[in-house]
Amino acid sequence: MIGKKPRMPKRLRYPLFLVGLVVILLGGLVENSAGAPTTTLALTMAAGFALLLSSVAVR
Repeated sequence: MIGKKPRMPKRLRYPLFLVGLVVILLGGLVENSAGAPTTTLALTMAAGFALLLSSVAVR
């Protein structure tokens, strides 16, 4: 990336990726053990996936 300033620094991308991963893993485990409906599980997974994508896509 010559001549372009990155929009999101690396030190912010890595924690954002980890937060997305934790939301997917722990959120899924907690909601599954609590017997949450499928739509709630899907929304949690979508939120975690959006965090993962935002950490990778926005440079």
